[in-house]
Formats: sequence, C-alpha cells, structure tokens
Amino acid sequence: MRYYKAFIFFLLISSFLTGCRQEEFTNIPAERDIAITVNIKEMSLSFIDIQAQKNIGSWKVNKAYTGGSVLSDGDTLLLYGEKLNTIDLYSLSKGELIHQWTIGEGVVDVEELRPDTIVALDERKNSVRFFNSNGEETSHIDIFDRPLEMKHDEARDELIIIGFDENLLTSIDLETMEIKENYEIHTHATGLFPLDNEIWVGGHGEGLDIEKYVHVYDRETGKALRKISVPSMPVDFTKADEAIFVVSHGTNLLYKLNEAGEVIGEMSVTANPFTIETFSDIVLVAGYDSSELQFIDSETIKLKGSVEVGEGPFQILLRENEDS
Repeated sequence: MRYYKAFIFFLLISSFLTGCRQEEFTNIPAERDIAITVNIKEMSLSFIDIQAQKNIGSWKVNKAYTGGSVLSDGDTLLLYGEKLNTIDLYSLSKGELIHQWTIGEGVVDVEELRPDTIVALDERKNSVRFFNSNGEETSHIDIFDRPLEMKHDEARDELIIIGFDENLLTSIDLETMEIKENYEIHTHATGLFPLDNEIWVGGHGEGLDIEKYVHVYDRETGKALRKISVPSMPVDFTKADEAIFVVSHGTNLLYKLNEAGEVIGEMSVTANPFTIETFSDIVLVAGYDSSELQFIDSETIKLKGSVEVGEGPFQILLRENEDS
C-alpha cells in the first residue's frame, strides 16, 4: 500500500508539472530585421525576415491575440487581446512566455511610450491606463465610451484616441497627463495619422454607408478642413520618405499621397488588407483573406515580393536590428 500511494503521488506530481510546463517556440535571431503578423483566424504569429523576404518561424499561440508591440529592448514581444484578461510578454530570442500582467478584459490597443511606461486603451473601463515595466498600473485617464484606437504623436508627446461607435477624438497631453482636446469627428472612424497641425482620420463605415474619404481635421480646433477621396474603407496609414500611404480594404487599393492630400499613385494589393507598415523604403501590406505579406517599393509603388503567413493577418509589428 505504501508503494501504491507513492506511485499515485508520483503520477499527480508528473501531471502537475506537465500542465505547468512552459511552452517553447521557435527562437527568433536578434540580428535580423523582422516583421511579425498577428494572425487572428488561426491564433498564430508569423515571423518574416524583411531583407530575405522569407518566413523564418511561426508560433501557434492558441490565444485570441489581436495586436501587440515589440518593446524598445528589441527582444520583448508584448501581446494583448480584447477578450483576454492578461497582457502577455514573450522573449523573441528564447521563444517563451516571460511575464503575464493580469489587468482584465477590454484592452484594444497598447503602445510603449518609454522603456518604463506602457499605455493600454481599455474599451470596457473607457479609459487610458498607464503601466510601469513590472505591469503595475500607475495611473489612468477616463475618456469617452468604447474607445477603439490610439496613436502616440512623439513630436508633441500627445496621445490621440478615436472610437468607432462614438464620433469623438480625444487628445491627451502626456506631460501634464490631462485631456487637451475633445471634439466631434465623423462616425465609424478607424485609422489615425497626425501630420503637423492636422490629424488625418480614416473610416470603415457601417452597413450600406461605406466610408469613401480620409477626413482631415485641424488638431487644435477640431475644424473639418477637407476630405481626401480614397474609396473605400481607408483603415490604416503609414509614411515613407515624404509620402503618406493609406490602404482601403474595401477595394484592396493602396494609395500614395503627398502632404497636401493629393493622390500621386495607387495600386491593387492583396485581398482584404487591414494593416500596413513601413520599413525603410518598403511598404508592407498584409492581406487578411489571402494570408500573405506583400513588399511594395514606396517610390515606384510596385510589388517587390510576397510571403505566405498564417491565416488572417490583422496587425503587422516590426523589430529593427539596431546594427542594420
């Protein structure tokens, strides 16, 4: 009987250790410039060597991550999801989970403001929440209902927030930690781009009312200055050299604009694009339905290559090697 009890105890301990074993993923070399796609259909991450235009690894995370950020140390990958109650931090070089911050469900956007400050946009608490590098909440600012997206304007050290259901734009001064501006914009907005004294805002629309324009607002007064025709559903922005790129996922078109808002080029891109990013002179476009990442020359607006990624790429994250 004594040996039987010892055997049962051994099985229980083994089961416990197996359940707690840290899942390991492909190590991502530190010396490479990489693009990471957050693939929400299959709950995976794809890692793309940008120079080689080659998929160098995939993590089947099996968690409903919707976005993330590579932190300034170049190794920590922060991931979040609206339906998840934790923010998870992974080491790219080790290929393993290193920290979890239990903060509750509702996080829809996260940015690193400084090495010791992470800001999270919470649609359930209707607030902007600030955390230190240990995941401890240090402060928060209450804003409008169900915020969707934010952008850190580093030049002014301001945080700009928009909501999809509420036609509002809020600007927070990060030095004083106070709301600076709060004004009405068009409905069902998505996509933000601050440019000097202007803020460009895209949109999705709803039902048959599909957004066809980028709306340009005076950032001090909130006055609507003009509309830029880029049909339809302009949902994301990026900048390369002196040009601004906007992707319209309703028509699978990438537009190149000058700072006056004039369209100076366009091209058809991959199926149902939601997200774009810039690396050097390359515009990266992810196709949600085609599950590919395209590389487009920002000068010529021509396709330079494409790489297959996991199903449903929803966000592109960049990790630049400092020595490259």
